[in-house]
Amino acid sequence: MLDERFVHTGWLWEADDAAGVALWVPPDGGERFLEIELETRDAIDAMTEDDGVRYRALWDWIEEHLPTEPHWFLDHLAVAPERRGEGLGTALVELGVGFARRDGVPAFLETARPGNVGYYERLGFRVVADEHAPGGGPRLWFMRSDP
Repeated sequence: MLDERFVHTGWLWEADDAAGVALWVPPDGGERFLEIELETRDAIDAMTEDDGVRYRALWDWIEEHLPTEPHWFLDHLAVAPERRGEGLGTALVELGVGFARRDGVPAFLETARPGNVGYYERLGFRVVADEHAPGGGPRLWFMRSDP
């Protein structure tokens, strides 16, 4: 659902006929990103037991961790399971980091998967915060790559 909305932004990148995909939000895309995310909230709220209260609190908390200066944000990265290990994900991450370096701004991401931390560190990111989300939410690592 979200990817369909992001296709028209020009922020969705694919590798090898969509075997890998990344959503890199540019420094001037924060407002549009938020608009798209807000458009999905009614549907998400309907799927939760608390009408989306915890979901909204999680995203508000994540937003508090975003850099205040302009940055490129890796919203998501996915590679088809049968294609993992071929370098598609790395190429997509390096693409966004390249945009950030070109623009002289940091690249930023968050991950909830412990195994991803080392992967992103090998690609030049460093952990800037490692916390559990409020209210018993997941543990997230916020990571940054400086230009």
